[in-house]
Amino acid sequence: MTLGVTSGARVRFSEQEWERWLWLDDRPTFDVTWCGTCPFLFKRLDGSTLSLPELQDRLADGLDGLDRDVITAFAQLLPRGVYRPMLLRIEPRLIYPGAPGDYFAEEVIATWSDDPPEDPQTPYYRALETVIGPDDQFYEFIVPMVPPDWNDPGRLRENAQLLAKSSRPTAVAVSMLEMHLGEGYAVGHPVPPDDYGHWCLTHFLLDGHHKLEAAAVEQKAVQLLTLLSIDQSRATPERLDQLEEILSREPSHRFEPPL
Repeated sequence: MTLGVTSGARVRFSEQEWERWLWLDDRPTFDVTWCGTCPFLFKRLDGSTLSLPELQDRLADGLDGLDRDVITAFAQLLPRGVYRPMLLRIEPRLIYPGAPGDYFAEEVIATWSDDPPEDPQTPYYRALETVIGPDDQFYEFIVPMVPPDWNDPGRLRENAQLLAKSSRPTAVAVSMLEMHLGEGYAVGHPVPPDDYGHWCLTHFLLDGHHKLEAAAVEQKAVQLLTLLSIDQSRATPERLDQLEEILSREPSHRFEPPL
């Protein structure tokens, strides 16, 4: 769908050569690195939350499907472009940089680098991880605009109570699919077993910060309405067309963290 506004978008992207930034209002909020053969990285720079108060009750009750009114309302925060709306059911895991489960300290180092791991400068969430084929692995991230430590404890309790009754409460994000294929792909050589391509689906959270943390803490499922930016995704149309099928798969793992 073509969505968004031609001017005045509160959430937008800018880029220069291989550098790219996600902006919230007039501030660069995340550095989103991409060069095709270098490891993927999102790094928090600054930021604050945003929400649409008129939709809070509807999102708390949860969506039954792709709700055009909700999609249109959040699209008014985004720049004009082509988006694929998706309503996902996720089971988020809260990850702290350098702690067990940190993608940058574990999978990135195991695949490509002996250097110290990059620091995304924020806790984040991981969701689906699944093997795509002999040379590729899929990773899904949900990135909050502000650290979960900033969330209000009272609202966390309220959301935990909602999620205890239903998995329909819905958060909202804008997303991109990035392909990070490693040096072996770049030079056309066979890819070593430990040098596999990473498909990184990253959801930047627009609304629902308390829902995500409550779901992670309580180990509950939650819904995520995401607007996948086709324009910002560094992936071929063929790979983008595979995405919904991949998201329906069971988890599977290529990397086993050390004991």
